[in-house]
Amino acid sequence: MLQCASSGQVFSHGFSIGESQPFKCKICGKEDAYIPEKCYWSKGADGKWAIKDTPTYVILPYRLDPEGARTLDCPDCGRVIVGHNPKPDQADIDRANGVTGESESGSSGG
Repeated sequence: MLQCASSGQVFSHGFSIGESQPFKCKICGKEDAYIPEKCYWSKGADGKWAIKDTPTYVILPYRLDPEGARTLDCPDCGRVIVGHNPKPDQADIDRANGVTGESESGSSGG
């Protein structure tokens, strides 16, 4: 997957040996496509964090300029995106939402 730095649109790309960034963009036709990071975090209207199926794609500043920042805030949810940004699992979401991890099931006694 690549992202056009000018338009922000993403598209698939079959990588070839010897290619390097920037890649030729299928959208604008310029050498303006970069490998984006993915953010799978989402924050609902209720303020609770969740995992979304379709990520927000973001090009980190250092991909455009070697002197650029190594992180960036996601324009969709505001979380910090880093290189090789990991997809959260349910435990990550629970921690972000302040869930302690104690199960309520089985607490009915007996």
